[in-house]
Amino acid sequence: MMNTLILALYHQLPSYEVWNAESINNMLRQVEYYRDMGMFDSDKDAFILYDAFENLISHMEKQAAAGHKFDCNDPAKKQMASFQMYFNEVLIGDNHIMVILDGVKMSLISHNIFNYMMTRDNVFNENMYNHVQNLMKKSTMISTESEKDRAKFFRLLKDKITRRKKALNISKA
Repeated sequence: MMNTLILALYHQLPSYEVWNAESINNMLRQVEYYRDMGMFDSDKDAFILYDAFENLISHMEKQAAAGHKFDCNDPAKKQMASFQMYFNEVLIGDNHIMVILDGVKMSLISHNIFNYMMTRDNVFNENMYNHVQNLMKKSTMISTESEKDRAKFFRLLKDKITRRKKALNISKA
């Protein structure tokens, strides 16, 4: 229920996202870690998660091409908020979120993978805003333009997932 609400809110907010080739590595490593720890009933569970990541990446690619968000279950792809995606070749180092609502800047900094710390401190947020603007200037916009760069970037992400899926012990029945 909460995930549905979060997704609905995300779809309503215009966003600028900066990704790099390492963007999905932490998710993939988490699956691998839990698989190695024997937390899954079988490799099929890990395969299902990799499939879900692949579907997410495909959806992000389609949104980037369209330049707007849409529900992945909507065949008409009804336009929601604008979506601008950037590719940066340099390792970004964290997964922070900068939000501007009604002119108020807020930063969310990842903490312990699943948690975020939020601040409305003006000095910190101005610094973060300037950092994000600089990062976008040094990145390649891959939404609505740069089709070749977009295809190359998403192929790289999907190849990482494909390699993980092939490494699993899944019978081809």
